Amino acid sequence: MRNRLFLLTVALLLSPILPGHAQLAGTDTAPGDSCAGLPTGATRVTADADGNGSEITLVCMAGVWTPQGIKVPFDGATCTSAKEGTLRFTAASDTWEFCNGSAWVPFERAASGGLNWELSAASHNCIVRPPSQISCWGVGGGGSLGNGAASNQLRPVQVHTDVGVPGWTDWISVSNMNGHSCGLRSDGTAWCWGTGATGRLGNGATANQTRPVQVHTDIGLPGWTDWIGISNSGAGGCGIRQGGAAWCWGWGANGRLGNGAIGNQTRPVQMHSDVGLPGWTDWDQISLNCGIRQNGTAWCWGLGSTGRVGDGGTTDRTRPVQVHSDTGLPGWSDWVVINDAGNAVCGIRQNGTAWCWGLGGNGQLGNGALANHTRPVQVHSDAGLPGWSDWIYIRQSGANACGVRDNGTAWCWGINSSGQLGNGTTTASESLPVQVQSDTGLPGWSDWVRIEPAGSTTCGIRRNGSVWCWGNGINGGLGNGGTANQTRPFPVLN
Repeated sequence: MRNRLFLLTVALLLSPILPGHAQLAGTDTAPGDSCAGLPTGATRVTADADGNGSEITLVCMAGVWTPQGIKVPFDGATCTSAKEGTLRFTAASDTWEFCNGSAWVPFERAASGGLNWELSAASHNCIVRPPSQISCWGVGGGGSLGNGAASNQLRPVQVHTDVGVPGWTDWISVSNMNGHSCGLRSDGTAWCWGTGATGRLGNGATANQTRPVQVHTDIGLPGWTDWIGISNSGAGGCGIRQGGAAWCWGWGANGRLGNGAIGNQTRPVQMHSDVGLPGWTDWDQISLNCGIRQNGTAWCWGLGSTGRVGDGGTTDRTRPVQVHSDTGLPGWSDWVVINDAGNAVCGIRQNGTAWCWGLGGNGQLGNGALANHTRPVQVHSDAGLPGWSDWIYIRQSGANACGVRDNGTAWCWGINSSGQLGNGTTTASESLPVQVQSDTGLPGWSDWVRIEPAGSTTCGIRRNGSVWCWGNGINGGLGNGGTANQTRPFPVLN
């Protein structure tokens, strides 16, 4: 049961990133029905047969809706602080509600409690927050903040529409990298803004854009309206469309587009399989130049020099290759989360353990060492091995990494020269996880839901919806109106 609960937790956390991952509604689905086209691990709730007010959770496994024995009861009692973060389901009205600590509120408004926020960190930071608008802050060069200008901002500013303000309020997700951002809207369209060099905006051109421009199809406009996931890929982008095919655009050096070539592309090109075209149509999630397929296997492509491809070597790969286990092939088939930073990668397996590979010179692999690894190594606990088996969220920046455990605590490891690990110090680096403190010190908070390291800056979201950043404050990267470094979490201004 623990593994099943873990899958549901991950699905809930990732739902703003990949809308296909969690479908928390609907009473028209029965066990055994087809879930073709949805990723493995997608969840759907339906009424059980005994009429007792409880519901069963169906999980998409091998293309079939499979009952997992998880029941979400109707709670008719008052929402209290002790129940904060819990859900209840009412079969009669087919509605979900979320306890915010004082009252039951519709789950679709749960962003007020932190569950539907989406955060992405880089030299500039962006967040999707109520009412489904994107705000960005930090370095604005090239138009990376999407507000029609190219200047730095010390506090969040709203991303415009393609023609100006007010900005759209139907954003689902956002992803930042190397001076540009991309996001998905609820109509299935993908949009990018910022630096346009190498074709990283996907709009058929290389000019900078200070407001969002729509990502084209492979032949031009109108752009597709069936994107379900998107991730910036260094100086490019990759995404998944309905049906499970993956497409990439932008910088093609070292095989970063996964299309068997090394040239740049200003519009999306389909990612190949490991042997060529046709490409696979069962991608579950994509992060930069790595992804997980619906069979639970992990695959990477592109730059291989640091070992980040995870295949035991350091050769560049122009097509996906399977990530090995810690001892070689066959690779594991129980990956549920993967996050690639371009030179190092981390992921979580179904048993809740965290693993990293690639560049390790600053301790960013979390295994107590300062060396690169060409295959996954387990992230240790703060005291060494055995590592924890309750990770629910993990992010790698290439210089450091952070994660959230099932108890809501946040932990970071790797380079710390600016205080970006959030433990109140500027120790050069940490090769084992250290707990992120509160704004006043230890004990750290235990209500984190997301955490995003960006090299010299880290930001996170707590269950109450508040956003906090720490580390290097230059260019306004902390969003608090100043430029001073912070070694502990500091609140981002509204």
